[in-house]
Amino acid sequence: MAAAYDKMDDSQLTDDGRFLYSGTGAVGKTATSCKSSDHPDQSLYGVVQVFTPDRSDADAMKNFIMAYSKALADSNECQ
Repeated sequence: MAAAYDKMDDSQLTDDGRFLYSGTGAVGKTATSCKSSDHPDQSLYGVVQVFTPDRSDADAMKNFIMAYSKALADSNECQ
């Protein structure tokens, strides 16, 4: 998954495999129940990137992508 997104150098994967994060980017898979009626065989992912070169915080990115993915799963898109 990391190769498909910029800003994922030195990325780490969470134990459950749902989140990949680095100091400057993150990718998160929403809950498995979050599906599009147009594409029921596909999962929804959230992607964030930081483009400020002197800002790198892997823990902050991990926390952010986890919260962002939860918000996506709780949104009308997944209901």
